[in-house]
Amino acid sequence: MRPATQEEVFIFTLMGQALLNIQVLEETLSGSITLKADVGYPRKVSLEESYELLKKRRSLPLGAAINVAMQKELYTDKLQKDLKAFLKERNWLVHKSIDDIYAPTGKNMLFQRIISIVHEAHRLQREMEDDLIEFSESIGLDMSRVRADIKQWDHRCR
Repeated sequence: MRPATQEEVFIFTLMGQALLNIQVLEETLSGSITLKADVGYPRKVSLEESYELLKKRRSLPLGAAINVAMQKELYTDKLQKDLKAFLKERNWLVHKSIDDIYAPTGKNMLFQRIISIVHEAHRLQREMEDDLIEFSESIGLDMSRVRADIKQWDHRCR
């Protein structure tokens, strides 16, 4: 086995970052569906049942979770559309990117596509987190501390 080239190391590092961001997005989506659709407000189920529902939701593939969210109309039309569009890119990364990795041309386009997936997964995650904060506020929860923590975190990451 030959050592990886610098270009391959870069591609595989980007892919790893994209997959991690996708997994965080999946976790956010699972939690959001559980809280907004399964548990509801006022709470329809016990805390133990909530954890079981979350466990069940966490086992859904991204496409199935997006479909559940769309069926239950949990998000704005724009967010639902963005999630559907993102799913196509995620599916390319997981199932088809190998065709482009070893293609002799177009490496810059490949890099940009993967970087775009990294950024879009993070953007969607943050949008869903904001949606959950607004949902929590709509049911009377004080989310000021959460908002302050996010603002502080965002400031540190700049």
